[in-house]
This record gives sequence, structure tokens and C-alpha cells, in this order.
Amino acid sequence: MGDRYIEEAWRASAERFDQLKLYVNASFETIPRGDVDYRVNLYSSWILLAYAATEAAFTKLGNASLQTLKVAAGVPGDLPPQLMAAHQKRTLAYLSAQATSERKDSNFQDAISHLDSVRWAEFSRLTAIDRNVWSDVIREWCDRLMVAEAKISWMKAPFGDSSESAASRLDKLVSERNSIAHGEVPENLLGADLMCGWIDDARSFFERCICAMQAHFVERFGTFDCRHLGEVDEKVTLGPSTVAIKKLDVAVSVGDHVCLVPVGDGAPRVGSIISIQSEGVSLQAVEIGRERVAIGLSRQVRANSLFEVL
Repeated sequence: MGDRYIEEAWRASAERFDQLKLYVNASFETIPRGDVDYRVNLYSSWILLAYAATEAAFTKLGNASLQTLKVAAGVPGDLPPQLMAAHQKRTLAYLSAQATSERKDSNFQDAISHLDSVRWAEFSRLTAIDRNVWSDVIREWCDRLMVAEAKISWMKAPFGDSSESAASRLDKLVSERNSIAHGEVPENLLGADLMCGWIDDARSFFERCICAMQAHFVERFGTFDCRHLGEVDEKVTLGPSTVAIKKLDVAVSVGDHVCLVPVGDGAPRVGSIISIQSEGVSLQAVEIGRERVAIGLSRQVRANSLFEVL
């Protein structure tokens, strides 16, 4: 039902995070021995770029979410009442500020005219993130879009083997970026490995938000144009997070997201494909029509679930 917009946002953002790590590792090798100023400037660039990648990722997710909602609701009146009210309130507040500005948005008149028309999503501020991407800002944004608290409770939970949470790791990145952007000299200079770990944390935070948003939209609006993974081979039992597919109905790659939709009661869950095997060979991607494929997922597989590729 339009979740492919969100998946496209994920793919573009994941590539940017990966490219940034390549830059960090390559640039680290260029540091002249004993040149502290060079090291400070380089580290500062890493932080600024890591934050920029994170903010850009959430901007893409916001735009993709809006496109998804447009597919689900031709006009704002078709949205759930809470979303329609948020669309009107935020868009009118933006237009009100624009009305007194000497430099109005070029789309000002169109935005007023189409507040409740079929073109509403072109001008809506419903999914805009107007502040730095602190974890609390992202939580508020999720709440605005009616994402259940249970889908984002992981933000405050311990992260991996650390006593820190995913939220605190993101907040430290935002804080470090703000300090550098305001001219402060960073005191603790990370090496390439630790910096790449921080980028991975930001990437992981974003991906989990992607999964939460995808599961939310599937639960609320259905799987109108998701693509069925294929028929599950119930006779083959693999690991708790692996599913055997008799024949693939769609081409898939490692990193794709799959929605596990329960048959009957229960909420849909989204996980990523972490491994693909066919005929005992590990693959990064596999074509449509391939038979006897084992798909490893980042979520445990429950019985009586449909597997929809987003």
C-alpha cells in the first residue's frame, strides 16, 4: 500500500551510511603523524557528516511516509481523525508564519488552496521534522503519526551489551554535532573504528524506525501492494528465524525488509533479510522463481504467518 516508498528511503539512506564509513576509514589513513589540528578537523567533519546523513535519512522517511499516506488517503478526510487534525494544524501553522514573512514560499497560494484537496500531500507539513533529530523529537514524530508506543519502546531499552540506550547514542551524536557546529573544539577524538561504530548505531536506530513505520502502516492500512515472498514449505524446519520457501514469488536481496503478517490475531512485525541460501550456497540476492530457498530474518518466525516483501 505504498510501503515501497519507505523501503526506497531505507535503501538510499543505508547506502549513504555505508559510503560515509568508507570515507571515514579512507580519510583516517591520511592523517599526518603528530598533526593534531588535522586530526581535530577531520574528526569534526566525520561528526558533521554522520549527523547530516542521519537527519537526511529521517527527512527521506518523512517524505516517504507522506507518500504512503497519500496512497492510503486520496484526501485528508480519508485519514484517521488524529492524522487529519495534525495535518491541518501543522500545515496551517506553517502557512500562518509564511503569511507574515517577507519571503513567502513560492507554493504559498497553492498550499492554501489544496489543504483538503487531492493534492494535499504536496504541501502538507504532517510528517515534517522541524528540529534536530534528538530521540525525543523522533518519538514525538512517531506519536504524531500514531505509531504505537510498543513499536518504539526499544529506543529507551539497553542497546546491545552497553548500559546505554539506542536513544542516548543518537542524542550523543546530536550533542557532539551541535557543539562542533557552534565552534567548540572536540575533546575526545575517536579513531575510525569507533566512529564507524557510532555511524552503525545511527544506522541501526534509523532502520528500527523504518521497521516500526512499515509495521504501523501495514497494520493500519493493509498490504495492498506488498509482494508475497512465496509459499512456505511447512515440512522443512530450520532455525527459529529462518523460513523455507518452496518457490520465490519475488526477487529479494540481503537487507530487504519483510513483514510477518499473522493469520488471525496479532500485530504485524517487520524484520530484515540477513541471509539467503539455496542449494547450500549463501547468496546476496536471488531471482524470482528460484526454488527451495532458505531466508534468514532478523525476527523470529511465528507459525501461521504470511511473509510480505515491502
